[in-house]
Formats: sequence, structure tokens, C-alpha cells
Amino acid sequence: MCVAYDYTNQIKDILRGIKQETVNMTKELYKINEQQDDLLHIIEGQKFNAVEGYKLAKMIKDLREKRRKLKNEIQTLEMIQYNLTNGINDRIEKVTQSILDVREAQIKNKKESNYKLKVLPTQNLKELLMV
Repeated sequence: MCVAYDYTNQIKDILRGIKQETVNMTKELYKINEQQDDLLHIIEGQKFNAVEGYKLAKMIKDLREKRRKLKNEIQTLEMIQYNLTNGINDRIEKVTQSILDVREAQIKNKKESNYKLKVLPTQNLKELLMV
């Protein structure tokens, strides 16, 4: 259709992508929290030796590191999403409508154009080609 309209659609797609990525990461964070809870319940309810205790602690540590990375990413994405979307959706819709209005006016003006020649002697194609 037009380049400006395509850019507004790309901006919308980026915002939807950020939102979807945040949702996906939040689901992953929930799974990690559940895995951690499971390990803590195993520790709470079962007896284990030093080697098993070390392995359980290592598993918890690995989960905590993965969890921290996810939380940091989610926090960053939420900050970006908030700053980009704070009022921008309305502005994008207004810009999109303005683009469509301008395109419509351009088409209408082209159909109704009564251009007045500045240099050429005539607008009649046959007369012009005979000159």
C-alpha cells in the first residue's frame, strides 16, 4: 500500500512481539518456580547423604540462576513495553488514520485534477504530439 503504513504495522508487530515474549518468559519463570518448590519439598520430606545434598543444592542453585536471568529479562521487556506503549497505541492509530486519509485525498485529487499548464501550449495529446 504505502511505506508509511507499512512502518506503522511494523511498530505494532514489534509491540505485540515484546508482549508475547514477556508472556512466554513469565510462563517459563512459573515452571522454574514449581521445579524449585518440588526440590524444596524433597529436601524437606526425605533423608539424603552429603553427596545427594550437594546435588540437590546444585540443582537449586542452577534453577535460581536461570530464574534470575529470566526475571531480569522480563523486567527489561516490561520497562521497554511500558515506555513504548504509554500512549503510543493511540498515536499509532491516529497516524495510521492520517496516512489513510492522505492517501484517499491524493487519489481523489488525482481524479479531480484540473492542472493548468505553465509552459506547454495545450493539454490535448494529439495537438501536443503534432507540435
